Amino acid sequence: MQDLPNHIQRALDAVLRGGRLTELIVDGDDPIGSFDGDDRDILVQGALTDLLRVRGQGSLVVQGDIEGDPERPMRIEMQGDVIVTGSVSFAQIRASSCLVAGDVSRGQITTARSTTVSGIMHGGRFVSGNYEDARRTIESLRISLQHGRDEHESLSRRVMTEEKRLDKTCRALRIPLDFNVGRVVVHKEGRVAISLDAFYASVDGRPAQEVERALNEFFTRGIIGVITRQNRKYLVNYPAREKVFLQLIAGLRALFRDVMRRDNLGRSVEDMSERLQELVDCLGQSDAFVEVGGVAGDTEMEFILAKVVALPKDDGFDFAHRSAHLDIRPVNGLDAEMVSRDADGGQTAATLTGAKLGALRFHVDGSRVVWDRSEAATFA
Repeated sequence: MQDLPNHIQRALDAVLRGGRLTELIVDGDDPIGSFDGDDRDILVQGALTDLLRVRGQGSLVVQGDIEGDPERPMRIEMQGDVIVTGSVSFAQIRASSCLVAGDVSRGQITTARSTTVSGIMHGGRFVSGNYEDARRTIESLRISLQHGRDEHESLSRRVMTEEKRLDKTCRALRIPLDFNVGRVVVHKEGRVAISLDAFYASVDGRPAQEVERALNEFFTRGIIGVITRQNRKYLVNYPAREKVFLQLIAGLRALFRDVMRRDNLGRSVEDMSERLQELVDCLGQSDAFVEVGGVAGDTEMEFILAKVVALPKDDGFDFAHRSAHLDIRPVNGLDAEMVSRDADGGQTAATLTGAKLGALRFHVDGSRVVWDRSEAATFA
């Protein structure tokens, strides 16, 4: 076997280094109807045959050919990429992107981003710019973001209420308790306010469980010690005051936990908001393409041009799309007729000679499908 094209080798290596790999072993003597890789990447060492369906949330690497049945094509549905080091025949593939080192015969490949076939396309259908997975992700993230914002607002109100309650309880003792601890605990203006910025800086990069343990240790060894020393003279020989003081400490500990939850949730909401905006921005960009080493059969291409419209009233989104099409029909065995139907309804036709049908990259310019020479090379 020759070396793989560089772009396919890089994509394959990235998946194999990912660390979340399930190996699918297909035995022709004991075929299975379908396989679901869940949230893991799938590796097939050898030809992928005798299966009706493969699906999963990760990527699929096939170190060999994909061979479906003409009567019942194999269905592959991955949310990640599909990478094939051999050829593909009689398969319906749906993925984020698809890279095939060999030929594709009578295949249907639907991707969100791009398809690259280093070999020859012997008839089939390409759909690029599919945004159904992105749409579901956007809707799910939008709902999660709204819930996160509501919870953060509720938790912020709870923290403020507890800050005021602690101050009110302190004043009810009618002794000048001092709960101030540097910039971490600031007791003034009717509140016992907590700021954990310095603490977060000291534990930056540590796992969440370690951070929680560190906060408990910081409170027990640091905060309680400082506050107790500052107020010792008001507590000595007054058991009743000490009992209330311990209750205040318990309330302060609960407030610390709530402040950390509020801050964590605030960062999570901010991250979700940025991620949502990135997804919306990416969906509106028309950068999908199909790259082939050559065309030798009837081939159809569709490029979906998605549009996202924000709905400020409910912070939702509306989705719409147009499509640009290209049909490639062989003429006289060597040449091909290229019929392009743009997204605005216009139609153009051109004929390419056999010498110009190799190594082409198809994409959308404005509203119509165009093509130019590419770096794709026949893997033969």
